Amino acid sequence: MSFLKDLIKSRNFSDFRKEDVLIYSIGIVFFWAGLLKVIPVEAPVGPIIEDTVFFLPIAVSVPLVGMFEILIGINFLLKRLKLGIPLLLIHQILTFLSILILPFSAFKGPWLSLLGFQVPWVFDIEAIFIFKNLIIIGSALLLADSCNITFERPFFESRDILIQGIFILFFLAFTFHWTTSGPYNPEVGLFVTDFNNNGYPDLLATGRNEILLFENIEGKELRPSNALPNLYIEPPTEEGLFKDWRPPTGTINTAVFFDYNNNGWEDLYLATSKGEGIFLENKEGGFVERDVGLSEKLETPYSAAAADYTGNGCEDLFIAQAGTLSVGGMGGYKGAEDLDIPLGKDNGAENLLFKNNCSKFELANNTGIKGNKWSLATSFTDFNGNGWPDIHVANDFNNDEMYINQKNGTFNRVRLGKSTNRNSMSSEIADLENNGYKDIFVSNIYLHPTIREHTPFRFETMDERYLGHNLLINNKENGFEDKAEQYQVRNQNSIAEWGVAAEIEDFNNNGKKEIFQVLAPMTEMFQWAPNQRPNILTQEDGSFRPLSTEVEPSSSRSVVSMDFDRDGSLDLVVGDSNRGIILYENKLNGNMSRPSFDVYEEFLKAHQGFENYGFNIRSRSLDFRDEKKQNWFQVDINRSINEGTKVVVNTENETYKSLGHSNTDFRSQSTRLHHFGLGSTDKINNVTIKWRDGSEKVIESPDINQRINIGKNSF
Repeated sequence: MSFLKDLIKSRNFSDFRKEDVLIYSIGIVFFWAGLLKVIPVEAPVGPIIEDTVFFLPIAVSVPLVGMFEILIGINFLLKRLKLGIPLLLIHQILTFLSILILPFSAFKGPWLSLLGFQVPWVFDIEAIFIFKNLIIIGSALLLADSCNITFERPFFESRDILIQGIFILFFLAFTFHWTTSGPYNPEVGLFVTDFNNNGYPDLLATGRNEILLFENIEGKELRPSNALPNLYIEPPTEEGLFKDWRPPTGTINTAVFFDYNNNGWEDLYLATSKGEGIFLENKEGGFVERDVGLSEKLETPYSAAAADYTGNGCEDLFIAQAGTLSVGGMGGYKGAEDLDIPLGKDNGAENLLFKNNCSKFELANNTGIKGNKWSLATSFTDFNGNGWPDIHVANDFNNDEMYINQKNGTFNRVRLGKSTNRNSMSSEIADLENNGYKDIFVSNIYLHPTIREHTPFRFETMDERYLGHNLLINNKENGFEDKAEQYQVRNQNSIAEWGVAAEIEDFNNNGKKEIFQVLAPMTEMFQWAPNQRPNILTQEDGSFRPLSTEVEPSSSRSVVSMDFDRDGSLDLVVGDSNRGIILYENKLNGNMSRPSFDVYEEFLKAHQGFENYGFNIRSRSLDFRDEKKQNWFQVDINRSINEGTKVVVNTENETYKSLGHSNTDFRSQSTRLHHFGLGSTDKINNVTIKWRDGSEKVIESPDINQRINIGKNSF
């Protein structure tokens, strides 16, 4: 190459012009940056490329940009500046337009207001790359001037300007509709139901002021359904979206399906931010809005769960709420002296408990549930094994708490250990030790000690808080013990990770539970970790280890599990804030004969504009397969009798237990199906089903690899 000849000829570099250094530097930078986009390495600007060139799959758009950058690099390395500089100009013009056209992808904010600074926007890593490019183009223009580069005809003559203008107008037209509504949707929530009772799990997606119900068509596709009524929900406001860093008024913050009147059809409750709750009764597959006493004005609800805490046979409703940052910041956030701020003196919002008499709800008072908190997730089920549902609440910037049911309509509040005083953002429960008692996995933020010590915007409580996730093992009468270190689930990313919702199920049917945890991008608060791959952990020798399986990086807060195609393996659905909804079909049982599907046309036909709220669905596969065939067994209990029902599966070597509950988490609700992985076991001795009233039924020697359905009048 010519620059090698120049180097050899110059020897002591006396003849090597300073312009040559700049030429070759630009060439190397572009060649290397383009190469990283072509080879299978995650590009830092991948998300903004996907948002800009949204009409092409990211697997196509990113390599195309990479090849264009390689072409620029080669022209500079060969000193063909008459072609290289015009190509660079085109590249930089289009790159700069991304800042103007895609502010949601280039900027994140206003998190600095948490620290007392009124800064409305901060640059994301994509914007930093763009400004780096602007510096490059400025250098290139100076270079062209210093080298006295001329062209055979002016590059910017009228015909060229017209051609470039048309190109840019097309570019703007493609992106305008996408960007005006904002593809970035951090409020995506996912909730599983079987609203038409056909045995196939359906999916509700919520986000901002929109909802969409997808009907499962026999495990082949998710199709938008018109079973929901037309609801007017107040549109988001700029004040709510940007000023207070809280979900805007009218946002559907969370939801929960449950059968409030025991008729066997799951009803739906929608919890809105700064608005009244909305209750939709399921009329045999179609929903009707009804006033059943759940119209209480809410603050900022993030999770809701249902269980019968009074013992009258009807499910009650608990709503976990956070506050509004305009009050001056979270009570436990302000400094080290407030690390142990009492729960009752925090400044968030009150959690609400509604009592159900099987036809009407009323706000329950004097139950022992009190105090303002920043609660983000909850689980409502029996934790101590006495048959009465208790409540776990995951609190941000304060200790988690457990409300123990006193069996008389009241609860005893227990403040959990100091290790829970972090940033709790999930309440995912599972019986990890297979002793019949529910353990709790709580997502938090983790920062490496070096980052905690040297970040320029250091939080006073950082050393105490950003220490990773909790795994609260249920010691029955002795309460809960955090064993995250012992089980090796404290953190998986050695630098930083922001855990949100999680799923714990037996995804590979080996008889042990796996953890699937979605992560929010750390660039929303720090600049060290962009979109990350979800954590996938499998049990081995008494602890968890990362499972190597292909899953794409995402910016996610919600995740649910369900057996989408009823093949005996649980699938996963992830709500990505930038890319929409991703259905990961479990390849465990090899049922991948159907083609993958992407839901786009169906959206446009059913609800014009819904693609702007992150509701487009992409289908992917996730490989949990093992060398051995893993057997399974499922029990599907009608929703009117599932809550509090215990299912015990006895085999020759193991006993597996499951407890029916609403299965909710942060903006998520997963399947209520009782799923058992049996490993290599090929025979079940018996299955015992125990209802809350003490009655039970034993099924002798059922076949493996099947689902049995238990209806209201089955026994």
